[in-house]
Amino acid sequence: MLAEPVRQQPHLRLSRWCPRYVDSFAVSPNGEHVACGSRDGYVRVMDLESGQTVHQTRLYICRARSDEGMPGEAGDRSGAEAAAHSAINAIAYTSDGSTINVVCEHSLIELDAVALAIRCERTDPSSHCKDVRCMAASPNSALIVFGHESGALSILDANNLAVICEIDAHKYSINSIAFSSDGSRLASTSDDGTVSVWDVHSGSLIVKPCVGEWDRFSSVTFTLDGKSIIAGIWGVGVQLWDAENGKLIGRPWKVEGPVLFLACARGSDRIIAAVARGIEYKLFGPNEAVELPPSEARCYY
Repeated sequence: MLAEPVRQQPHLRLSRWCPRYVDSFAVSPNGEHVACGSRDGYVRVMDLESGQTVHQTRLYICRARSDEGMPGEAGDRSGAEAAAHSAINAIAYTSDGSTINVVCEHSLIELDAVALAIRCERTDPSSHCKDVRCMAASPNSALIVFGHESGALSILDANNLAVICEIDAHKYSINSIAFSSDGSRLASTSDDGTVSVWDVHSGSLIVKPCVGEWDRFSSVTFTLDGKSIIAGIWGVGVQLWDAENGKLIGRPWKVEGPVLFLACARGSDRIIAAVARGIEYKLFGPNEAVELPPSEARCYY
């Protein structure tokens, strides 16, 4: 563990274009693509090296007939007068990278990760898809976890959306959740100023909530070895904690603008971060808190 940030020459890649109204992000298991969900109903898959959009579709909810209530075929704008686009509340890849799960309205929609065609839609009868702010799929794709505006966590069976466990996790809205690489733990961040680690099977709190001098966290992920937690602090930057005891590691490295998403790319020491309206990522060791370049080195669109 490092007491102070390691300062080294940063390696930074910038997307050349990032869409507006994006609220949710997910990185493919191979670290090559990022899927974005936006408030205007678009799901886009972007190449992380070039920043270019390689696939996109728009989801619609049919509101004219109460017996349907289903999104139209991906990318199909026919009957748009009788349909409205559906805001994407949360998005996540399955562990094999073949499917992108999307939460919109009260439904969980499975999209083919390449063609973005709808494979199936499942309406949640118990309304656990309601007020979802974030979502994560377990490494074996057996579980789906929703983080809610109420501060609750819902752990569901991915096959039938049956509730396995519900956790009264935070006082305020949950902004981000992430599984450890072995699938046994779940980290969550909230507007209540805490980062918590939970046992996935029992729903019990494993580590005393990680806190600091900050009052709002925007994103979270585990390092690949599971030893550290990385969290985005709203308007401050990114901080590391020891995942075993909740102690701070070093000082935060500063980022201007909210860090909306964090993920560790498998098979490398790369951390991917979505900052404000631009997607950035850099290379550094998994236990090293490294300063990002100054704000003028970043581009916003």
